[in-house]
Amino acid sequence: MTMTVPSISIIIPTYNGRHLLDRTLAHNLQVLASPTIEWIVSDDGSDDKTAEWLAEHFPSVKVVTSPQNRGFSVTAHRGALAATSEILFFLNNDMKISDLDLSRLVDELACPDIFAIVPTIIRPSKDNAFESITWGYFKGGWLTPESYPPESVDITQARPVLWACGGAMAVRRDRYFTLGGFDPLFSPFYFEDLDLSYRAWQRGWASWYMPLGTILHDHQATIGRLFSSAHVAKIHRRNHYLFMWRNLTSPRLLVSHFATIALKILTLQRADIGAIFSALRYIGIVIMYRWDRPPSRLSDLAILEASRTGRIF
Repeated sequence: MTMTVPSISIIIPTYNGRHLLDRTLAHNLQVLASPTIEWIVSDDGSDDKTAEWLAEHFPSVKVVTSPQNRGFSVTAHRGALAATSEILFFLNNDMKISDLDLSRLVDELACPDIFAIVPTIIRPSKDNAFESITWGYFKGGWLTPESYPPESVDITQARPVLWACGGAMAVRRDRYFTLGGFDPLFSPFYFEDLDLSYRAWQRGWASWYMPLGTILHDHQATIGRLFSSAHVAKIHRRNHYLFMWRNLTSPRLLVSHFATIALKILTLQRADIGAIFSALRYIGIVIMYRWDRPPSRLSDLAILEASRTGRIF
């Protein structure tokens, strides 16, 4: 009996990644061959003629282009705006799908408490590191996100995670747009997926890891090739501060965090001081968001504990 593949939009953000799409796109189209799947490549102002190459070799793929490079969050969101399906699946251009049960994925997303689902993601270049189970903790004035399984976790079982990896995540269209989608505050890269999932958690919508298929990830194939490691580190640290300023709601955690900032400044920790002043350029946006956002249904510690233990309280 032939299985019916549900309607779903697969959105692939890319920037000067024609060589990556050349390795992954034909393979992924073959693995998930179905007329009910809408394939969208959102091109972020590439100068490697990605759009022309796609038009010639993959005419069935919808291509969305930008006149200038804006970063992952803007590019992924532009692809979401062009999508027509009720389920959105964001997929990095360096991801190669081994298998994926889309029917079960769509069924699970119908649960009213689930925001996003991430399947099994393996990084072959790092001894098959497992990237799907994410969690976090707060210590010393700092929220630390982790992207490896806590000890004694059974990776064959579904569990809530702190965030769904933006490189391979499925979300319901309505909830994605209710939250406003990936925020350009975090351009050009890093923390946009954690921010989105964390805001969903605050609404009572959890992100989940579910072993519904396997995807292979050539991590940082774009970022590592186009940006220096020093620049990547600066953006990562700046966006880490922006994430905490934007999303922490616990007064106790906020006081601890700002005390840590004062200590870093007093002890002349140059990398952090640079990141703090870089993040302060966006403080007006952060304040406006905190002023307008709805009350959080879950505390910071409840969200972090759920991601660490795999149990929602």
